[in-house]
Amino acid sequence: MKHFLPILFIFSFNLVSPLLAQDKKCADMSALLENKIWKVQLPKDKQYAMEMEFRSAGWRTTFLYDEKQTKTFYSYSLHGDTIKVFESGKNYIIQELTDSTLTFLYLPESLTIGVTPVRCTTDNSIQGQRENEERLDSIWRKEDIWNKGTAP
Repeated sequence: MKHFLPILFIFSFNLVSPLLAQDKKCADMSALLENKIWKVQLPKDKQYAMEMEFRSAGWRTTFLYDEKQTKTFYSYSLHGDTIKVFESGKNYIIQELTDSTLTFLYLPESLTIGVTPVRCTTDNSIQGQRENEERLDSIWRKEDIWNKGTAP
């Protein structure tokens, strides 16, 4: 019995430590992903633009074409290196995530032709970060969901 407890402790530590590391990795990925305006890199001959923002488990996308905006909003969660979208059930695998670059790929449930990675960038300079913060704050204040409970 004396030798059994240390073995049990080591065994349980080996089971729990990867889970803790995975949870920390998700938190790190969330910190890199959220509260930035990501601009999707499109081919040069395209006449449209697309921007994305991740904040508080919400994925907001703005599609700009011919001076018109189409906005979508999805709820998402991070599972390791996978973004899971609740409304559609779609999964996206994050291939690269740094301070200024996000590359992800849609994981189709069936064989699909033409699925390629989406590459996004954000301005990570001090001035770019300040502009992003001001823009994001104004978007969220306009929708009356930012800083609830504080005096104006």
